[in-house]
Amino acid sequence: FEAMSHMNISACTAGEYGGGMSAYDDVTFGAMSDMNISACTAADGGGLYAYDDVTFEAMSHMNISACTAGEYGGGMGASAGVTFEAMSHMSISACTAGADGGGLFAYDDVTFGAMSHMNITACTAGEYGGGMGASAGVTFEAMS
Repeated sequence: FEAMSHMNISACTAGEYGGGMSAYDDVTFGAMSDMNISACTAADGGGLYAYDDVTFEAMSHMNISACTAGEYGGGMGASAGVTFEAMSHMSISACTAGADGGGLFAYDDVTFGAMSHMNITACTAGEYGGGMGASAGVTFEAMS
């Protein structure tokens, strides 16, 4: 997905991963202006689930809102080699997870680098990390 202007996904459901979108196995999102995901539901990664070499780079805005996961990552779940690089704004709001990471759940080699703004607001988790749950190899670098 290169040089795309807008992507809007709303009111979608998945039984397992990524209610709005599931991206895995060497996918790149580059130079995208806006990605908006809202009111989506899944077992893990209510709005978005990314794993196994997925890259989000040079994206202006990523907005995830009002999404729900039965277990992990109400707004987003990310694992196994996911990179967020040179993004201007990431906003996750009003999302819920039954277990961990109401807004975002990241584990196993996930990198957030050169990001200007990350806002996680009004999210809830049933167990740990109402806004964010992070473990096992998550890196935050050069964030302003």
